[in-house]
Amino acid sequence: MAAFISWTITTLDHVIEDGVVQRIHYAATATDGVLSAVSYGSVNLDPPCSTIVPYSSISEDLAKNWLLNKLSAPVALSIENQLVAELNERKRPTKANGLPWAG
Repeated sequence: MAAFISWTITTLDHVIEDGVVQRIHYAATATDGVLSAVSYGSVNLDPPCSTIVPYSSISEDLAKNWLLNKLSAPVALSIENQLVAELNERKRPTKANGLPWAG
């Protein structure tokens, strides 16, 4: 089964006076069956250079679009690949930790 990747906006930091969003916090999640891996992060947005979208009019899809545009496709793909690699490591571990004398 291939991993399913989802991007979720966890919160938006914005200026109360004008509603301008300054930072987007996100979670990228990869799921494969019962296994999942999550990467949390945030990006700062540049100040708007044209029309300001009223805070109450910002949809999740619009915020995701801003996020993915700011991250760029190569960075988003790198995050997704890291999550898939983490899932693969959990399915077929190549490393372990512990103390051999602890039983």
